[in-house]
Amino acid sequence: MLSLIIFSIFTAFSLYVLILSAANILTIRFQTGKTGLTDGPRVSVMIPARDEEHSISNCLDSLVDQTYLDYEILVIDDQSSDSTWEIISQYAQKHPNIRAFKGNSLPEGWNGKSYALHQLAQHASGEIFLFTDADTVHSKESISLGAANLISRGADMVSGYPLQAGPGFITQIIVSVMHFNTAFLFPLVLSRFTRIPLFAFAIGQYICITKNAYFASGGYERIRSRVTDDIHLARNLLSMGYRIRFIEVHKTVQCRMFSTPAQAFAGITRSIVDFFDCRTSLLISSAVLFCCLIIYPVLACLWFLLQGVVILPLVFGLLAVSLSWAIVVLYLRYPPAAALFGILMLFLPVIMIFYGSALLLSGRGIVWKKRYVA
Repeated sequence: MLSLIIFSIFTAFSLYVLILSAANILTIRFQTGKTGLTDGPRVSVMIPARDEEHSISNCLDSLVDQTYLDYEILVIDDQSSDSTWEIISQYAQKHPNIRAFKGNSLPEGWNGKSYALHQLAQHASGEIFLFTDADTVHSKESISLGAANLISRGADMVSGYPLQAGPGFITQIIVSVMHFNTAFLFPLVLSRFTRIPLFAFAIGQYICITKNAYFASGGYERIRSRVTDDIHLARNLLSMGYRIRFIEVHKTVQCRMFSTPAQAFAGITRSIVDFFDCRTSLLISSAVLFCCLIIYPVLACLWFLLQGVVILPLVFGLLAVSLSWAIVVLYLRYPPAAALFGILMLFLPVIMIFYGSALLLSGRGIVWKKRYVA
């Protein structure tokens, strides 16, 4: 009887995610206005860089030649141990609209990226802030995309998924876990009609926000200790009544977050742990619940199929979940083969949750770029 209830829940969940993935893609496309704006308010592009000697040049090269006319680029060396400072200093000397800064030592209670961007915001002269990462590469319309959508959509902040250009298929599969919310959990459209922070979403690789909304919401200072600073920035804005929109960014910006599968696994785990506020009780209870209601039916269905037994509701669930994942990753331009890993995407986040919980409970914590972040 209990298994029947669980199987019914799984079937209902699978139908939900199939509808959700299609609805979220339609929402993103509907919320995205046209680019082409070249003349508008001054934009301050802000880039934190910590040990980014291999990527910062590509990022800056892509940003110095934009169709948008009035903008500045502010880049900060966040206590790097490589040649990042020398590289950005050379760019600042060569390009009048680039300013380079040396980051201060990290104060107690601050996350490194948040503090770096907080410092840059104090120097920005634009009416629009564009926060991006050092491992991104932008098309010529990147700044125009953010500014045009802020203005045309009457939004206070826009964000979106860049194209994830990882080295190696396994790394890309692990990175794709970042789309779990879009494929399996939350309707993006709800951010238009509610102030509930849970439904706010943003990606720190591309956040375009008005100066007024940034400072009025407390900016990065208010979320100083958060690893998922992007999501918490969006949550603050939404809870205060500001308008946020999730738009198509993957056609304009690409990002190479991680170099190896191990680095990707550690990086996504770090974000998931912070998403649950680093509370092991919440992490473990969520993982156990997910295992009982989702993982168990999936394994049961696979077992039945191996025995030559077809239980239609479970088979429908497997197909619906797989199709949901395929819709999302193909839309976001992952390799077509990634569309075949929908079932795996149900297992990977759970594994990451248990691994992150183990790190917290053992006292080892989570280290990122030689800093403890949880």
